[in-house]
Amino acid sequence: MRTSRLLPPVLVVTALALSACGSDDPTLTAVPVAATPSATSSASPAPVETALSVMATPDAMAGVNLQVVATGFRWAPEHASGKAVEGEGHAHVYVDGKKVGRLYGEWMHLSLPTGRHEVRVSLNGNDHEDLQPAVEQTVVVDVLDPMKPMG
Repeated sequence: MRTSRLLPPVLVVTALALSACGSDDPTLTAVPVAATPSATSSASPAPVETALSVMATPDAMAGVNLQVVATGFRWAPEHASGKAVEGEGHAHVYVDGKKVGRLYGEWMHLSLPTGRHEVRVSLNGNDHEDLQPAVEQTVVVDVLDPMKPMG
């Protein structure tokens, strides 16, 4: 099967729990995984019900659209860099270990080159501290070269 030059890069996404190992399966699919709380020394409180789901899908033109659904949490851009308030704040987005920005709602576009990339999203309080316990999720995104046939 050949891929047209006019098609955007093909993406294959697998959600990984923070403690899980990667898969050697070449037919990766998108799988939502609930966030795994982990203990940190951060001070911002998180309600027990806080959960996170991160999905990455190909954009019709280029790159990846990242959807971040947080439950038990309110996006509060109007309070960014302010006092920590339980259950509200924003997210920090990291690609391959480097912070690429803040997220104040459910959607973000990422421009990623061909290759495998680890995208991590963490929920943070208004004060930018990780929630306590930490609520984060990592997805692995394979951006395939549109000029190479899939096989």
